[in-house]
Amino acid sequence: RKVNPLMQGNAPFMRQAISDIHTAPDGTVWWAALDTPMLGAWRTRNGASYLLRVSLPITAHDKAASAREILGIRHDRDGRLWMRQKGSTQVLCLDPLKWQWKIYQPPLKGIGLGYLPTLGCLHPGTDGVLWLSSPSGGGLIRFDTRDGTVSSLRRKQGLSSDIIYDICPDNQGNLFLNTSKGIDLFNPSRREVVGFVPWTKQMSLETSGKMVFDSVHQRLMLGTSLGVVL
Repeated sequence: RKVNPLMQGNAPFMRQAISDIHTAPDGTVWWAALDTPMLGAWRTRNGASYLLRVSLPITAHDKAASAREILGIRHDRDGRLWMRQKGSTQVLCLDPLKWQWKIYQPPLKGIGLGYLPTLGCLHPGTDGVLWLSSPSGGGLIRFDTRDGTVSSLRRKQGLSSDIIYDICPDNQGNLFLNTSKGIDLFNPSRREVVGFVPWTKQMSLETSGKMVFDSVHQRLMLGTSLGVVL
């Protein structure tokens, strides 16, 4: 861990392209650098700002993954950070309080994702469960980090499509799933789709996949090439 004072206009990360950014509940802004395995944090305490750089772990089973950029930074209820790496199937977890890494390898080949599956997005659920998706299809993937098991929910279980671009939670424990057919509203406790909004022809071609839920105004914001759709 390296801590440097953050100087306005002269901050190291200001000259680094960013691949992902995420704000944790404590106000820390976590960011990942583009095309390099760099994870950093921007903290402001007592009127002073600091830049922290965190080294990624190099794993014996996937050393090549240590050179891949980080994507999809998310936090769970315990404040731990979960993330994936470009072109990899492993999931990284960082405990910011202990500065400890844990690495998970979901057995995705067992659910029919092909010979070289990759992760598309992730969302930390409760009780050690991660909700994942893959650009190869496979629907909504449930990965239990406690016992290492995976299962998937697909169209035959009610999803509008097996291709999921993004996963976004609301403030009631549901998950919005941006699929190739529209937006599904999924209830994790019941494990079923409880709502669906289909795409128009134009929206299906213009969506970027990224979603944010506005809990104040109770609305979902979706990024497209035409702007933000509410």
